[in-house]
Amino acid sequence: MAVCDDPDGLSPAGFAVLAEPVELHFLWRPKLSDPKDEMVLAAAINRRADALVTHNRRDFVTAAGRF
Repeated sequence: MAVCDDPDGLSPAGFAVLAEPVELHFLWRPKLSDPKDEMVLAAAINRRADALVTHNRRDFVTAAGRF
């Protein structure tokens, strides 16, 4: 996970403690240019997130106007 590669970020174990499972009621695929990012968008939509914060503008900017 890229977030775990950040020297100032959480370790994988620390991230796992904070993570919450998200039940997917529906899938919004394909919406992103990178299929590996689809699970992030699906989790945010299904959890009804107020925001999705990412440094990966390239893959998420195309979907931003749809939601």
